[in-house]
Amino acid sequence: MFELFSRRGVPDPNPDEYIYDEIPEPIRGHVFNVIRNTLLNYDESVSYQVLSSSCEKLYEEYGKPYHKDSRERSLYYESEFYNLLEEVEPTVFIDFIDIIGKKTYGVFETWKDGVPIEITDAFEKLNYYFRKNKFGYQFINGCLVRFDQTYVYDKITKPAFKILYNNEFKGAEDELAEAYKDYSKGENKDAILKATKAFESTMKVICQGMKYEEYTEKETTKGLVIILKKNNFIPSYLQDNLSGINNILSQGVATLRNEISGHGQGATVTDADDEFVQFALNSATTNIIFLVRLYERHKGKS
Repeated sequence: MFELFSRRGVPDPNPDEYIYDEIPEPIRGHVFNVIRNTLLNYDESVSYQVLSSSCEKLYEEYGKPYHKDSRERSLYYESEFYNLLEEVEPTVFIDFIDIIGKKTYGVFETWKDGVPIEITDAFEKLNYYFRKNKFGYQFINGCLVRFDQTYVYDKITKPAFKILYNNEFKGAEDELAEAYKDYSKGENKDAILKATKAFESTMKVICQGMKYEEYTEKETTKGLVIILKKNNFIPSYLQDNLSGINNILSQGVATLRNEISGHGQGATVTDADDEFVQFALNSATTNIIFLVRLYERHKGKS
C-alpha cells in the first residue's frame, strides 16, 4: 500500500489501542471510494445491485421508509449510499458497512467462479485503511468483526504479551509489539521478520536461563529447537509428534522469513500478503506461549 511521505517512519504512540465506538475521519470516505470504484469496474447493474440493496437493508432493519426511483436509479442510490456513509452515527455506520460487506459477497458468491480477486483485494484494502486509522474492525470473507472479539486476539495475542511482560523476556516482548505495529501500518515483510525475531529471542532466553552448554548467541531458529529437544525441554510424551511441532517451530515462521523477508528480491519488488503475515504472527505468538509456559514449569521444578 502507498504510504504518504509525511507519515513514513512516524512512530505510533499507542500501537495497541483501537477505536470501536467512533469513526475516524478518513474511514467514511475510504469505504465509499473503495466499494464504489471497485464495483464500477464490473458494470452499472452490479454497482446498483449492491449499493441499492445495502441502503434498503439498512432502512429495513432500522424501520425507516425508503422508495425506489425508476429514473436515474444508479445516480439516486449512489448519492443515497454516499449520504448514509457520511451522515449516520457510529453505531449505524458500523451496521451499514457490515451490510455492505455481506451484500457485496452475496452478489459475487453466486457467480460461476466465485468471488473475484478484485473484490477480495478491495476488502483487504479496507482492512489496511482500518488498521492505519486505528479503527478496530476488519472484514473476513465479507463479514465485519472486531479485533478484540476474534479468537486469535483473545486466545493468542493477549496471552503472549501477558506472559512476556517481565524483564527476562523484555526483548522478545518489544520485538513482538513491533511486529504487530508493522502489520498495522501495512509493512508486512517487516512484521514477519520481527515476529520471527521475537520467537528466536524467546528460545535464546530459555536456553540461557536453563544454562544449556550447547547454546551460543549465534544459534539459528533450527539450532535452538535442536538444543531444546536434546535437553528434553519439550515433554517426552510429545516426542512421537515432535516432527509436526518441529516443522512449526523451526520452519513455519522461519521459512516465511527466509523466503519473503530475508532474501533479495531480484528485479521485481515483492510483498507478503496479509494471509502470510497473519500466519507468521499467529505461529510466532502461539509458539511463544507454548515455550514460555514450559520454561516456567521447568524453572519451578529447579
